[in-house]
Amino acid sequence: MEFQIGFIEQIIETLNKCKKIFMNSDPPLEPSNLFDPRIDAVDSINAVLGGFPKDKPEDEKMTYDPEKYWHERGANYIAPGEDAEKPEVENLLNIVGPDMFTYPILEVGSGYGRIYKTLVAVASDYLEPKNLSFFTMCDFVESMRYKCLRNTDILPDYWDGNELPYNDNEFDLVISFSVLLHVPPENIEQVLKEHARVCNKYLFIATYFGGLDRLAEHCFEHDYKNLFEKLDLKIEDEKFFQSGLRVNWLLSE
Repeated sequence: MEFQIGFIEQIIETLNKCKKIFMNSDPPLEPSNLFDPRIDAVDSINAVLGGFPKDKPEDEKMTYDPEKYWHERGANYIAPGEDAEKPEVENLLNIVGPDMFTYPILEVGSGYGRIYKTLVAVASDYLEPKNLSFFTMCDFVESMRYKCLRNTDILPDYWDGNELPYNDNEFDLVISFSVLLHVPPENIEQVLKEHARVCNKYLFIATYFGGLDRLAEHCFEHDYKNLFEKLDLKIEDEKFFQSGLRVNWLLSE
């Protein structure tokens, strides 16, 4: 089966917008009313939009500007497959161990705080009070930074998408969830180098890896292992998820 991540994201975003409209309709749509016909209407949108879009001619393809793209999308963005990320957060805890909760941690590209919230839930046995006061987040999308503030009571630091605003070796654990696939090829080495620069001990990367036969304009495949070698990053642990579509790497210098 061919995957086109960006297209799936757009479908999910469209469905969520429709649900918001229906929630505000008269009479209001109650979440508990699973048999409301408007739910069927929302579900049918997926069938109407079914299939993958045809390839566009070169002169019609979007020129991807990460800052512009994510600023326009960020306010209503909901990551596809949030529930599917929980096993990967659990994997992070399993391979690093509960000692990670004594580390200063940075999440690069934190978005609206979904990984923070999942980690707090997964790690509740280790945390008292149930927060991560030593957990720092950063992002360059203003709308998602303030959405994160509403969701977690933490405002991520501003990151320009290139140079991280932190000192060398400032964090014992640096986390990147589904961020690097959105970095254009001409920038990926610099962005990954910045991840490594601020990392003192472990770098954890969770991203899409295989089966990306067709990509949206804002998604890219990278030769990660070649990049790791160039930056002297050692793979301490590797685990695949979703039938090889996603991979988790724990790296060290």
